[in-house]
Amino acid sequence: MADREMNLDGEEAGKWKEETRRALAEIALGVRERGHLVYWDTYRDVGYEIYESLDPETTPPDYEIIPPEPRVVGM
Repeated sequence: MADREMNLDGEEAGKWKEETRRALAEIALGVRERGHLVYWDTYRDVGYEIYESLDPETTPPDYEIIPPEPRVVGM
C-alpha cells in the first residue's frame, strides 16, 4: 500500500472535484498506482510476453502486437 498515494495540493475536504474522488477510489481499489492506471502496465507486460514469443524469422516487420483484453484484465 506504500504506492497508493496522491498529492491533494490545497484541496479542502468536502470541496474535492469529481475527478479527485474518482482518482482516490481508483487508488483505494488498486486500479491506479503512482499516478497512472495499472491497466497500462499489465497491457505492456502482456504485449512484451507476446513479442518475446515471436519468431523473428517468420514475423513480418510491420506486425502489430495487440494484447488480448481478457488476458490483460485477468492478470
